[in-house]
Amino acid sequence: MKYKLLKELKSGGKNLIQNMNKYFLVIAGVSFIQIITSCNTDISNEIGPSIGFENESGYITNDVTLDEGSEIKVRIKAFKGSSELKEFAIYQKSSNQIQESLVRPELLIVDNKPSIGNPSFVNDLNDKTSFVKNIYFSSSKYADTIIYTFEVTDINRINSRIQFLVITKDVITDLIAGAKLFNREGSPGRGGIDLQTGTSTGSLTSDSTSATAELFDLGNNITTGTYAARFAPANPETSIKATLDTWDSFITSKNIEEAYNTGNNVGTVITAIPNSIYTIKNGKLYFAIKINKIVDTPNSNDDYIEMDIKL
Repeated sequence: MKYKLLKELKSGGKNLIQNMNKYFLVIAGVSFIQIITSCNTDISNEIGPSIGFENESGYITNDVTLDEGSEIKVRIKAFKGSSELKEFAIYQKSSNQIQESLVRPELLIVDNKPSIGNPSFVNDLNDKTSFVKNIYFSSSKYADTIIYTFEVTDINRINSRIQFLVITKDVITDLIAGAKLFNREGSPGRGGIDLQTGTSTGSLTSDSTSATAELFDLGNNITTGTYAARFAPANPETSIKATLDTWDSFITSKNIEEAYNTGNNVGTVITAIPNSIYTIKNGKLYFAIKINKIVDTPNSNDDYIEMDIKL
């Protein structure tokens, strides 16, 4: 009888231990689920940052159509949510891009200073709560459709974005008719030409106006003393090419750039011939010139090359 009771007690104890193990496993599982649920609840309750455009005169807030190379001005205001602000970035996606990309920081002016980076970190303690940024950059210099996106991110990597679309259109060329490039051996301040305005400039480095010239006249023929009607680039950034394109084909600035890219190199000394057409690049600017006539004044050095300019 005692043996039977002891056997049942042992059997019951084993069952009790098994039941207690199951109980603890269930409790542990419930606790684990509660921990995960608690974490997810914290994330879902996190309020992200906010960002918006400030509507000020001259600043873009919506989709817009601009001339190529126009200035884009944006005023951005951002506020933190549950957590401090950490980062600000500007993206672009043009019609020929599959994915968006960061705008190159060297193209951005932020609060009247060159951007130090894109994305940029929010380092100022006051800005971690909210900030306002005035941002300037140029639209595409080609006909294009580009989406610009402005993004703010907080320390928990939660972000907020706003965007607008910019359509750029080719600029119709401007015409400067009858501009004169004077003999550099004539009156001071007239031996060069500023192709952006068609005005005369100096041709000597001592003349401050020479810095704005794209072309310099080369003066008289050394052997004969007569007007040579020759010109050359005024600086290393300027290069000249001949083109077979007709003058009337230069309708937009893009047409001039394409003609330059497919044109023929003609060296650095050009002899002016009436009706000849040249394309000229100076930095990021492109020009087309057509030589109209050479005016030779035998009794003075008031000679000049007359040209039309498209830009």
